[in-house]
Amino acid sequence: MIGKLRHQVEILKPVISKDTLGQEIESWEVQHSVWASIEPLSGKEYFSAKQVNSEATIKITIRYVESLLPHWVVQFGHRIFNIEAIINFEERNKYLQLLCSEKVGETND
Repeated sequence: MIGKLRHQVEILKPVISKDTLGQEIESWEVQHSVWASIEPLSGKEYFSAKQVNSEATIKITIRYVESLLPHWVVQFGHRIFNIEAIINFEERNKYLQLLCSEKVGETND
């Protein structure tokens, strides 16, 4: 398993702050920088508002980290993966499998 963890990724959590007018602003803060295995599981195209959209399902495997939540995201270069589910592989607290979705063209710029 260790040899497959060859991609360095960042796990980001949302942070809500307020601007000078008191309006809430959402930004992202790096919580963990880890090595990961990234494997595509499936992809689909669908029509929405007369536009073709693409979405992929990805499995990301990382070493176990505590306090990871499903509403966080994984950033790999310019790609953003939305965490949909977190699986503690074999319930041994050694590896986590993150089932993620990626909308093609979505970036965190």
